[in-house]
Amino acid sequence: MTDPIPADPIPNDPIPNGVIPADPIPNGVIPSDAIPSDVVDAVAALFAALRATAEDPGPLLDPVTAAPDVLRWIAHVVGADANLPTGLLRGQVAHAMTAHRRRGTVAGLHALVALYGGTAEVTEEGRAVTVEVTLPEADLADVVHDAVTAAIPAHVRPTVRVRVRPNE
Repeated sequence: MTDPIPADPIPNDPIPNGVIPADPIPNGVIPSDAIPSDVVDAVAALFAALRATAEDPGPLLDPVTAAPDVLRWIAHVVGADANLPTGLLRGQVAHAMTAHRRRGTVAGLHALVALYGGTAEVTEEGRAVTVEVTLPEADLADVVHDAVTAAIPAHVRPTVRVRVRPNE
């Protein structure tokens, strides 16, 4: 059994006769001055920044201008070593496509070592290759050794030697 609708409607009832109107919040319910203008301006500025980024994501994804967290994500995507210091990582991400194209070649080994600030001498003898790497700092010696070893093709016997010679 349903409750009958009262004969006398409730005065100023927003839902007369129990029927919900199509627009449940009639105009004028929230006065225009109820929200401070500084809040409206802040929300408008936020959406303007989001729209600008959506329309031109270039600066966000550019390795030169990307924030460090975004840069590390990009490094994972392009196969660069995300654990490098930010300055070196920017160079690796920027040159990732060229590095992948040259991977396993003498030119690629030279370019790889140059990204770490070093130089390389590459000697090929049959199926063996020797890479002599010279770095200005010892901090990255193990990282460069591993990167160079990984960049040499699997069918080649690598010998990688890293030495440190401080800048003079």
